[in-house]
Amino acid sequence: MLEKYSKKYADKESGQFAQSILDDLRAKPSPDGNEEEYEEQTYADFDEDTQYEIRIWLREILFDYICRKGHEPENKQRQKIIDRLNKDTTDVFFVRFKIDESFTTLWNELVKEVQIEIAELDAEDAE
Repeated sequence: MLEKYSKKYADKESGQFAQSILDDLRAKPSPDGNEEEYEEQTYADFDEDTQYEIRIWLREILFDYICRKGHEPENKQRQKIIDRLNKDTTDVFFVRFKIDESFTTLWNELVKEVQIEIAELDAEDAE
């Protein structure tokens, strides 16, 4: 998420700051050189800015998926999306993303939001 932001706003100070954070995070070696054990963190545990970034990332993924497939992701695809989110949060924040009620609520809200937006876009196209 930080990587996407740093590329999008590379010419602005905020984008450069995001890139510097990424550089710092990537430079941190694991303490013992082996696979790291990561702390688990739920969606609700992240600060507001990070929650917003996760929300935007997930909304884009869901919008693309629902536009292509015409339905919300089923269990297998949902798990792939969650795995990808977990990889990104592990790479950027060094925590494992733990699915809880707050994430499930976010998921359901975004699916409804995206479905409504797509229906509105389809209605405009039909006119």
